[in-house]
Amino acid sequence: MNSQASIQDLYFKTTDLWQQFCDLHTQLFDLTCEEYSLLLKSEIDELEVTLENKVAIIEQVSLCEEQRQAIIEEINARYGQNITHASELLNFLSQNLSEGEDYLARFNLYLIDVIEKIQAQNKKNQLFINKAIRSLSTMRREITGEKDYQTYNSSGQTGQARVQG
Repeated sequence: MNSQASIQDLYFKTTDLWQQFCDLHTQLFDLTCEEYSLLLKSEIDELEVTLENKVAIIEQVSLCEEQRQAIIEEINARYGQNITHASELLNFLSQNLSEGEDYLARFNLYLIDVIEKIQAQNKKNQLFINKAIRSLSTMRREITGEKDYQTYNSSGQTGQARVQG
């Protein structure tokens, strides 16, 4: 087997892996959006199932990461490279590609886009959870008779003061 054919095999193997990454991250994004919807509806039982599904997908992503690392190690051993990051892997494969479509680059752009959307949705989810916790904490303090007062220091900054009632 010649070197170029072997690189193409690795290219297609990596492209298939990136497609799996894209599919898994798309599922993860869908579950992250579903998580927000369930948080809004306070459907805790369904939320637990969704979180379990997210964990299962994250485990699958970890398996894909192991495959990616195996491809990197194979390239490093076979071609004397020192690839450590995914971007270096993509650069090596695209540089050694013959004329044609670079599907891997397209999958990578899509993957980056989905990951950014997941991060943004996770921030929304976390903000909602933080507000809910603050609201529950305030309700607990009111039930126990504690009162919160807004106080100001000499420079006009606010602070919290609690008084047991």
